Amino acid sequence: DAPMPYTLRLTGDGVAIHGSDVRWGAATHGCVGVPKEFAARLFDQARIGDVVTIVRTSPPRAETVCLHSVE
Repeated sequence: DAPMPYTLRLTGDGVAIHGSDVRWGAATHGCVGVPKEFAARLFDQARIGDVVTIVRTSPPRAETVCLHSVE
Protein backbone atom coordinates (compact mmCIF):
# COMPACT_ATOMS: atom_id res chain seq x y z
CA ASP A 1 0.00 0.00 0.00
CA ALA A 2 2.95 2.33 -0.51
CA PRO A 3 2.68 5.24 -2.95
CA MET A 4 4.10 4.47 -6.40
CA PRO A 5 3.95 7.70 -8.40
CA TYR A 6 4.36 7.58 -12.17
CA THR A 7 3.98 3.79 -12.37
CA LEU A 8 4.87 2.12 -15.67
CA ARG A 9 3.98 -1.60 -15.59
CA LEU A 10 6.54 -3.94 -17.13
CA THR A 11 4.67 -7.21 -16.49
CA GLY A 12 1.10 -8.24 -15.94
CA ASP A 13 1.87 -9.47 -12.42
CA GLY A 14 2.96 -6.19 -10.88
CA VAL A 15 6.62 -5.51 -11.76
CA ALA A 16 6.94 -1.84 -12.66
CA ILE A 17 9.16 1.23 -12.87
CA HIS A 18 7.95 3.94 -10.50
CA GLY A 19 9.02 6.99 -8.54
CA SER A 20 10.64 6.04 -5.26
CA ASP A 21 12.69 7.31 -2.36
CA VAL A 22 15.97 6.06 -3.81
CA ARG A 23 18.37 5.63 -0.89
CA TRP A 24 20.40 2.91 0.75
CA GLY A 25 18.13 0.43 2.51
CA ALA A 26 14.91 1.52 0.78
CA ALA A 27 13.20 -1.38 -0.99
CA THR A 28 10.80 -1.48 -3.92
CA HIS A 29 9.84 -5.14 -3.42
CA GLY A 30 10.63 -6.26 -6.96
CA CYS A 31 10.00 -3.06 -8.89
CA VAL A 32 12.52 -0.67 -10.38
CA GLY A 33 12.50 2.42 -8.18
CA VAL A 34 13.85 5.61 -9.72
CA PRO A 35 14.00 9.19 -8.40
CA LYS A 36 10.58 10.85 -8.61
CA GLU A 37 11.76 13.64 -10.94
CA PHE A 38 13.12 11.07 -13.42
CA ALA A 39 9.98 8.91 -13.07
CA ALA A 40 7.81 11.91 -13.99
CA ARG A 41 9.87 12.60 -17.13
CA LEU A 42 9.88 8.93 -18.13
CA PHE A 43 6.12 8.61 -17.51
CA ASP A 44 5.51 11.62 -19.76
CA GLN A 45 7.52 10.11 -22.63
CA ALA A 46 6.68 6.38 -22.47
CA ARG A 47 3.81 4.81 -24.39
CA ILE A 48 2.12 1.39 -24.11
CA GLY A 49 4.04 -1.05 -26.30
CA ASP A 50 7.40 0.74 -25.97
CA VAL A 51 10.25 -1.73 -25.65
CA VAL A 52 12.09 -1.56 -22.32
CA THR A 53 15.57 -3.06 -21.96
CA ILE A 54 16.91 -3.65 -18.46
CA VAL A 55 20.68 -4.13 -18.30
CA ARG A 56 23.35 -4.69 -15.69
CA THR A 57 26.88 -3.44 -15.93
CA SER A 58 28.33 -6.72 -14.68
CA PRO A 59 27.94 -9.39 -15.95
CA PRO A 60 26.68 -8.14 -19.31
CA ARG A 61 23.08 -9.26 -19.75
CA ALA A 62 19.86 -7.76 -21.06
CA GLU A 63 16.19 -8.57 -20.65
CA THR A 64 13.58 -6.98 -22.89
CA VAL A 65 9.92 -6.41 -22.07
CA CYS A 66 7.13 -4.15 -23.32
CA LEU A 67 5.05 -1.73 -21.25
CA HIS A 68 1.62 -3.10 -20.34
CA SER A 69 -1.68 -1.41 -19.82
CA VAL A 70 -3.55 -1.77 -16.54
CA GLU A 71 -6.66 -3.89 -17.09
